[in-house]
Amino acid sequence: MSFPRYPAYKDSGVEWLGEVPEKWAVCRLGSGSEKITNGYVGPTRDIFVDDGIRYLQSLHIKNNKICFEPPYFVTKEWSESHAKSILREGDVLLVQTGDIGQVAAVPAEFIGCNCHALILLSPKPGLSGAWIALALNSDYGRHSLLSIQTGALHPHLNCGNVKD
Repeated sequence: MSFPRYPAYKDSGVEWLGEVPEKWAVCRLGSGSEKITNGYVGPTRDIFVDDGIRYLQSLHIKNNKICFEPPYFVTKEWSESHAKSILREGDVLLVQTGDIGQVAAVPAEFIGCNCHALILLSPKPGLSGAWIALALNSDYGRHSLLSIQTGALHPHLNCGNVKD
């Protein structure tokens, strides 16, 4: 596979990456994000309702996609009281515990949903959440996430480690 060449390149400053197109910026996830936070972490048995705001969990994030099966819902009031984890288009969701390395960008159809125990990364303007998700879903991206996981029985990612 070959791609068209850019007119000019520069050193990325990252040994394994080499040169990048001259107008590209290279930065850590933390400095390229408005926020990196957790979705709600707590018991869910008393918050689910039959219909309402869609509530995404790790089981919904697979192969760079969000698959909302089985469906879970919370009330609008509950979601608004946990506003830090309300999703916007272009946010990036990372599975935090268990199936580390599953990542997906939030498409328009999931705007306004809330999430449980996922790492939520909101890219700064000008950065593409879809591109970040693709990069994190690459072999190198998955390896990078696996290299910063903690826990032997229950693999886990910490927000602080993802920022760096």
